[in-house]
Amino acid sequence: MGFDKIPELFSIYEDELRKNIDHNDSPFLGLFADFFRTTTREELTKIIHGFSRPVDDYIWNFHNYPALLATLMTVGILEEFGASGHFEVYSHIERLLNVKLTWPEKQRLWKAYRSACLRLGLSVSPRTSGIHYIVHEFLRQAGLPMQFVGRFCERVMKYADRVGIPDEDNPEEVKLWQQEFVRTVKTSLPKIAKKAIERDENSYYVGMFISLYQNRNQNPEDLSRLEQSMLETLVSSSPSKQSGKKARIPQVILKNFIEYGVLLPPGDKGYWLLDTDENQSKHTTHGEELFVPFDEQSLPPSVTLTDNEGISWQYPLWEKGEENRLLIFMLPSGKLVQSASLPDKEVSLEPGEYALLLRFLPRGEQDTELFSDCPKLFIKKRILLSPGESLSLCYGPAKLTLKADEMPLLLWQSKPVSGVRGNEFYPVEDLKLQVIIPEEMKRMGTEFFLQLSSSKLGEDIHVPANFGDGTRLDLDLAPWITSWSPGVARLQVALRRGGSGRLVVRRSIVIWNGLKAIKDRCLFQCDGQPVNEVPNRCENLRWDPENQTYTYRDETNRFFKMAFENTHRIYEFVWAVPGIFLGVVDYSDGRQTEKSISLGSTVSVKTASRKMLKIYANHPAVLQLGSFSQFVNFTRVGAITLPLGNLQEYMGTGKNHLCMCCDDWAEPLPLVHLVSPFTATEFTCHDDAAGKRVEVALAESIEGIRIITENLLDGERAEIEFSHITMAKDNLMQGVVVTCFSSSPEQLTLYISANSWPPGLWLVHFHVKASGRWGMLTNEAHQFYAEGQLAHEKKVISLIHTMFDPLCRKENATDEFGFEREPGEAMLMFHRLQHALYLRYAAGIWYRLVWIEKYWAMICKDYLIRIKDGAHLSTLLRLSTQWRDHSFQEGELPSLHIGAMLPGMYGLHRNQYRIKGEIRNSLLSVFKFIPRMGDLVRAFSSSDLEVAALFGFSNAEEVSTQNAKPQSFSFETYKMVLIARNFPEKNHLLYDNQWLPGNGDYLGPIHYRYAVMKLKEAFENNLVIDSLIRGKALGMVREFSSKHLDCYCSANGLTDFSRTIDLGLWEEGDGIPLDISDEATTQREHCERMIRFLSLFAQVCRMENRQPGTIDAFLDSFEKIPRLSEKECRESLAFLLYVGEDLFAFYLLLWEMIFTADYSYCTVVKER
Repeated sequence: MGFDKIPELFSIYEDELRKNIDHNDSPFLGLFADFFRTTTREELTKIIHGFSRPVDDYIWNFHNYPALLATLMTVGILEEFGASGHFEVYSHIERLLNVKLTWPEKQRLWKAYRSACLRLGLSVSPRTSGIHYIVHEFLRQAGLPMQFVGRFCERVMKYADRVGIPDEDNPEEVKLWQQEFVRTVKTSLPKIAKKAIERDENSYYVGMFISLYQNRNQNPEDLSRLEQSMLETLVSSSPSKQSGKKARIPQVILKNFIEYGVLLPPGDKGYWLLDTDENQSKHTTHGEELFVPFDEQSLPPSVTLTDNEGISWQYPLWEKGEENRLLIFMLPSGKLVQSASLPDKEVSLEPGEYALLLRFLPRGEQDTELFSDCPKLFIKKRILLSPGESLSLCYGPAKLTLKADEMPLLLWQSKPVSGVRGNEFYPVEDLKLQVIIPEEMKRMGTEFFLQLSSSKLGEDIHVPANFGDGTRLDLDLAPWITSWSPGVARLQVALRRGGSGRLVVRRSIVIWNGLKAIKDRCLFQCDGQPVNEVPNRCENLRWDPENQTYTYRDETNRFFKMAFENTHRIYEFVWAVPGIFLGVVDYSDGRQTEKSISLGSTVSVKTASRKMLKIYANHPAVLQLGSFSQFVNFTRVGAITLPLGNLQEYMGTGKNHLCMCCDDWAEPLPLVHLVSPFTATEFTCHDDAAGKRVEVALAESIEGIRIITENLLDGERAEIEFSHITMAKDNLMQGVVVTCFSSSPEQLTLYISANSWPPGLWLVHFHVKASGRWGMLTNEAHQFYAEGQLAHEKKVISLIHTMFDPLCRKENATDEFGFEREPGEAMLMFHRLQHALYLRYAAGIWYRLVWIEKYWAMICKDYLIRIKDGAHLSTLLRLSTQWRDHSFQEGELPSLHIGAMLPGMYGLHRNQYRIKGEIRNSLLSVFKFIPRMGDLVRAFSSSDLEVAALFGFSNAEEVSTQNAKPQSFSFETYKMVLIARNFPEKNHLLYDNQWLPGNGDYLGPIHYRYAVMKLKEAFENNLVIDSLIRGKALGMVREFSSKHLDCYCSANGLTDFSRTIDLGLWEEGDGIPLDISDEATTQREHCERMIRFLSLFAQVCRMENRQPGTIDAFLDSFEKIPRLSEKECRESLAFLLYVGEDLFAFYLLLWEMIFTADYSYCTVVKER
């Protein structure tokens, strides 16, 4: 039996409609309703109503009339559906066919309709299974009904005015922006229109809106009816003041399969509030992206991110108490696609590579690894889902299927390079792409091509995409892209159909064209300098035109930054200079801070800690702590953060050092010493005739105790461990016996014999084991308990004299101009004393350890003060900048400071400073630079000193042309230039805890603001604790408020600068705010007095090598200060050097420059 045929005369209309479809890139059939004549539609409908077998005949006629019949169906749905709900689509089709459809007939019609769309070169629904997948196909082709275009445009315009516009060339960002619009629009847009936008996988409507929103001055005659309708709505509305704003979209990402958190976009003077339902924190962002890891000891149900304008983005994560959850991340970006759970049964995903974080271990999955132990999380690192493929995850009786949509896949085969802040690019030199198309597209014989686009680097490039007999195509894009200009920009790759050029799928990445190689993550070899570099946004960056390389300019700063403009965005990449650097990232006070620490530092680890250890390196390495081992490819990622709380479980006896191992190293490198404190409910020490009696009590059962003792005199160590504390006895060392017994599980007593201690300064620490872990003993304020033994004091004094006296003899001061040396026996002994004082000891036991301070002060006064060797003094200078480690309370400062005891080390001739190695603070940075101040002309010509300092001299113009040496410095002129050059583009550096002023910044406005800000921060932090020294220090600076340099040295050779002490500038500029509170006014007055004192002290120090005895005269004046002893004055000076170290460094450099230029008295040390 034959089929009822549509008359051949309709082939004219078929050809006309197909021609319009072929020459138009509109993706949906509903957009071609204008080309479907009403008369043609009415005649076709009459013929169809006369079909004897409506379904079979309609399907058969699809072969000859795919355009007419598919469009006829679509137009009917487009005009009529919605009156009685979305899922009445079938009723419209049934009216067209004049028949009631069965489920098999619906499936057959859907397949024929889908096949017709593919033959027409239109994109089809990626879903071929699941709930309402057939309805989804028809509604998708219908698209957005014209009657709702105006409403859609009004709503999306308000949304764009509020949150900003995403970049057109970033389809991933546009899609995310669209999804958030759909989520937030709620009832203000009809459900029909909302669903149409939600089904638009390639963001056709949103992309059209963005283009018109940014360019409203278009000729309507050149636009389609849809575009005309949108433009009419846009033009009739007044442009918002926000219309030029770019969207800032935060995202949840999985980083390097090691950690997951949020990636905050860059912005000027912006901040984000991060709310995980469990914790809230505030994070400031500037030029670079900022990655904030989640606390890995909790499972946030969701995360809400709100910017400083009140715009929020919300991502659901883990449901509380549910162990059937998982998070799905897209690779290689690591961005969260969605959360899911086993009850979902099936999840539809775009084809691609994915990683999964799971609460459960799927049955039979061999490549699933443990991600974290508490809470239990597993990771499945790489899943490739090609078009139409699926993966099932089984857990008990439940099963979840991840199903890839039937749509093409663009899969990058190259690895990106990441900066230390998380942003990344792909080098074009090795840029490869794999394209995979579904089988049904291949069967249609469709031709494709790839369109490569960059708004910054060159014209669009069309790359043929010939799949041959297969569905996969591997392409090397480098030969095509290298014809573009060198630069860093976003590359958009779009797979399009031949002929119509209709978009099928598109992806984008950031590329670097012209980059040949990267060596050690700090030397970038190029074919040419990028055309879109933004010099005023780059930092510590040097371009070598001869070798065509980028690298860092000054190793003083740990980082250097590149910046490149890409139409509406600036891409910034931060790199670490060579070396291994550490920082502690802290979220505990509701905001993110990162503070650098030295290798080998002691860091406190607590179970509930929200602190993380950040490690920067240049080479692949393995991190190890006990049974913990993790490989990190630092060559690619640059940095990694480890939650300190998670490391606690790996700590144990002799396993408290986190080490880095590398194949090229003979021994592992200790990074940090981790301590895990226990709060003792009781700790007492008593001496009797037999020795020491130590009582220890905890709130939990004690499982073991270790006694560790070190002789600070020679470094000798001894330790013993008791795992059975009921009754045990052992030798700590020869002649020293320790007995341990316990009367209850929570208490123990130690007897330590005291008759046979070897001569020395013995410091004894106690580590206890409880709840399966080891930790040091502290009180509730986290102050440590320890014991000490000063054995054979006369012998100790004699040994100290033997060690230190040779250092003080003039005949040994032969290395006057040498670099820092490895410390000898004496300096090592002093290092041990200094580090012993870093610990905060409990007040109740300090009287038993006060001899540490006594011998530290004795060595300073009797020996170190007489050292003339520049190398040893430079070593002491470095030691003076090493504060207590990061395990201690913010704001509590030591009462001793080497600089307060040995201020002469600040007064050496500039050529005696030879600082090398790691620079962690601005004081060392200044002293590393200070030897170059002998040639000020060169310092200015090479732009090492900021130009503001140059304009302080009366002959600045002659100096700038290298025709004269600088002279006649004016504080007032310098002050005015500092204010005038306070450019906002560098303000973000003030909030970067890893940044230090370096070459190009010295003595400029950013250097001064940095120094003042650090003083304010340190002083404000110290205000939260009780401090007697603070009050004494403020009293002392008042006594110096009228003093000048000529009070301590001869006025001969001094110009009027002897009467000028400091700039008198506050951080915000010159002037006092009118609305400042009384408390703030008082605090500002305190800071201004401290600034004046620190500048005067810096002036005195730099005059010392020009007029010896200036520092002694200054110190002698301490005796005249009422109500303060000389010791209290020294402690006050120590306080001021701690809180004002950066400001003191600024003025040391400033006065050295001024004295070098204008001081007429001959120098003491001959220049080299």
